[in-house]
Amino acid sequence: FFFQAEDGIRDYKVTGVQTCALPILPYPEGQARSLRFSSNGSLLILGGGRGGKLGHAVVWDVKTGRRVTEVGKEFDQVMSADISPDHRKVVLATNAKKVKCFDVATGEQLYLIAKHTEWVTGADFSPDGILLATSDRNGNVYVWEADNGGEFYALGQHKGSVTDLAWRADSNVLASCAADGTITTWEMKNGKQVASWSAHGNVQSVAFTPDGRLLSCGADGTSAMWTIEGRRLEHRQGIRQADQVSKVVALYDSKSFVTANWLGEIRFFETETGRELTQVSSNPPKLAERLVATEKRLAELEPTLAPAEAAAKSAQERLAAAEAAWKDRKSTRLNSSHLVISYAVFCLKKK
Repeated sequence: FFFQAEDGIRDYKVTGVQTCALPILPYPEGQARSLRFSSNGSLLILGGGRGGKLGHAVVWDVKTGRRVTEVGKEFDQVMSADISPDHRKVVLATNAKKVKCFDVATGEQLYLIAKHTEWVTGADFSPDGILLATSDRNGNVYVWEADNGGEFYALGQHKGSVTDLAWRADSNVLASCAADGTITTWEMKNGKQVASWSAHGNVQSVAFTPDGRLLSCGADGTSAMWTIEGRRLEHRQGIRQADQVSKVVALYDSKSFVTANWLGEIRFFETETGRELTQVSSNPPKLAERLVATEKRLAELEPTLAPAEAAAKSAQERLAAAEAAWKDRKSTRLNSSHLVISYAVFCLKKK
C-alpha cells in the first residue's frame, strides 16, 4: 500500500501482517489528496497539487516506480483522482465544481461534468468500468456513464460534505459517507437508497472488503463493520485510537484492514475481531537521519567491543581445553577397555 510521508509517496509491502518499507516515489509538486491503485494493482494514481497554485493527477508504475503520465492543469489542488479499470481514462474531482475526464494516452480531455454546486470531493470509477460516482461538499452524490459523462443517477444528498465513496466489488452497490455522521448505501439497478445510518459522529472514510462487508471510520477514533443494510457486524467498534481515524482500506483477502489517523499512525487490524495486528510509521526517519543514528549507536557499542572479543577468545580457549581433555579421557577409557578385553581373552585361552 502507499501513503504520503514528508519525503514523498512511501510504499509498504504487506505480507500477512509483516510489512517492509519499499522505495519512495518522489512528489515534490505538493500534497496528495487521494492515492489509489488501479484495479489490477499495477498503477498508482495520485490526485493533489499545491493549494492556489497547481492541481493534477500523477500515475506511477508500481513495479518500476516510473511516472507513466500526468494529467490536468488546475489552479488549485485536485480533491480526488481515479483511473479506469482499463487504464484508458483518468478522472479529476476539482475545487472548481467540475469533474474532468482525460485520455491517459494523449492527455486530451474527453468530457466535462459541470452539475455539482460545490467543490467536488470524490470521483470513483466502478470496478467494472461502466459507471463513475462523484460527490461534493453540498452532500450531493451522482452516478454517470464512465464512457461519456452522461448522467445515470442523481442519487441523493447528505446533510454535510461527502467525505468518501466506495464501490462494492460487483459494481452493484455504492456507499457514501459524510461529515454529518451518516453512511448511505445505494443500489445501481434503480438508483435507490438501500439504507442510511449514523456512525462515528463525523464519518471520514468507507471501504468494502472484497467479500462485500462495509468498513467505516471517523472522528470518534474507531472503525466499524456493517452490512449494506446498516447492521453492525462481527468486529463491532474495534480499538479506540487517540485521534480521528481518517482512512480505512480493506486488504485483498478480506481478513485484515488498515487505518490511518491524524497522529500519522498506520495500524493493521483483523477484520473478524477488530484485534490490532501491527503498526507502522507514516514518517519513519529519513536515510540521513538513520545513518546518523547508526553511527551514534556504533560509537556507543565500540567501548564494549574489546571486552566482548576478549571474553569470546577466553571462551574459545576454554572450549578447546575442554575438547582436548575429553579426547584424553576418551583415549584413556578406550585403552582400559582394550586391557580388559585382552585379559578376558587370555583367561579363556588358559582354560
